[in-house]
Amino acid sequence: MSTLKVINDPISTTFEELPLCFTEFISNFKSDFEKMNLEEAIKTRSNSFRESLKEKTKHIKNLSWESKLRDGTAAFQLDAKYICAGRCNSSHQVNIVICLNNREAIGTNFLKLEIAALSNLRTSKIDDFTDENILGILISLDSDLLSAGGWDNSYADSSEYSAAFRKYYKNLIKSNIVQLRIHKV
Repeated sequence: MSTLKVINDPISTTFEELPLCFTEFISNFKSDFEKMNLEEAIKTRSNSFRESLKEKTKHIKNLSWESKLRDGTAAFQLDAKYICAGRCNSSHQVNIVICLNNREAIGTNFLKLEIAALSNLRTSKIDDFTDENILGILISLDSDLLSAGGWDNSYADSSEYSAAFRKYYKNLIKSNIVQLRIHKV
């Protein structure tokens, strides 16, 4: 049975700059990811991958997965949100997007996280809620895993997200974003 390996890829912030509750969440999330059964996770590609991840992370308190509606709004939705438990004496939110899309959606996936962060800032009732309280996570698959799962060659892999951010979106996207790159081991 093949396994998964998750690599942290700083997009617009480094892991060392993140508050402890974010790094703990990412560490737990990565650990759950790496316990997924690869064959089950990619059996029906995007749907089974998302469902496998939901199942493995269901024990994480304050992590809520959004329902995927078939009404055309899925392209504008986050996949999941996490709100820290407050042990850090602050309020932090993680917005998550699973990037299993054609290359044309790279910008849309960055935009989902940017808009979610701006919305969080505008609607927060907490006085000292700033950009530092919000983190966006892009979950992307490397080319080896996309190939193993039988995804179409037009799907963007992890390296394409990294390259697109550096070349096209770095000056536009101001929210804190990290990428979790999923590899087949």
